[in-house]
Amino acid sequence: MDRGQDYGKIKKSIVISFVKGRLFSLEVPMHSVYTLHERSIYRELSDILEQLCAYIKSTGNPEEKAYVDELVKKGRELIGMTDKVLKKVSEDEKLRDLWLVRGRDC
Repeated sequence: MDRGQDYGKIKKSIVISFVKGRLFSLEVPMHSVYTLHERSIYRELSDILEQLCAYIKSTGNPEEKAYVDELVKKGRELIGMTDKVLKKVSEDEKLRDLWLVRGRDC
């Protein structure tokens, strides 16, 4: 891939590495899958997270407005709430300034 290309263009790949020595103990499986989930009800959030990341990446870009609108439309409650908060913060000068200051501290 070239710099700036869309990650959606990445082709599936399989990597097999031969290493000298043992990297992991025998208790660790050779294939692991991690997911993001809500702890109290164990609701998986991985698919929502992908949509949220796409929203965050694309929002504010006039060329991606239709895509962002589609994400908000089909993106469940989380993306809709995120969109509302972002618009509220963006429209309120004091909130926007506070958001920018806190963002620099991260």
